[in-house]
Amino acid sequence: MTELHAQTEVAGLVPVRPGPDHVALYRFFDADGVLLYVGICDEPMARWSKHASGKLWWPSVHRFRLLWLPSRREAEKAERDAIVSEKPLHNRAMNGIPNGDRFPVVHLHKFTRELYGDDLFCTRDLIEDLGIPEGSAVNKVRELLDKGLFQVVGKKLGRSGRAVRHYRALPVD
Repeated sequence: MTELHAQTEVAGLVPVRPGPDHVALYRFFDADGVLLYVGICDEPMARWSKHASGKLWWPSVHRFRLLWLPSRREAEKAERDAIVSEKPLHNRAMNGIPNGDRFPVVHLHKFTRELYGDDLFCTRDLIEDLGIPEGSAVNKVRELLDKGLFQVVGKKLGRSGRAVRHYRALPVD
């Protein structure tokens, strides 16, 4: 079995399928080595293109690991085992993560920095852009304010046209 390690930025790197029955088991990691997602597929580039166009976490992907397995059955078992034991941040199935907690507070700061940079955002932005349930978003913002990772910048007009509190995710040294 071939294991491939590469930066996603490497141009032209296409993982080659060793045989017609082989299935890829892949892992995506962020720049800090946090495991974001584990999946399987027959055609990695086509599958990853779907992730890129539809997953909010995709911009966080910094590198991947790919392992070709000789059959779908082996790949499905390996995927299940990896998700259960390694607990990737964005795998919902088999991971035991409640739907309302896709963005644990420990990772939310990082995602907001990547999504908004130094731009301002409000709680409604987190709800609509990241899909965080309203009550969860309010509590997580409060917790990140208490930790000094978010800063209240003031009020400005929100999407609703009302003045709402806006925040900035502060950089961490």
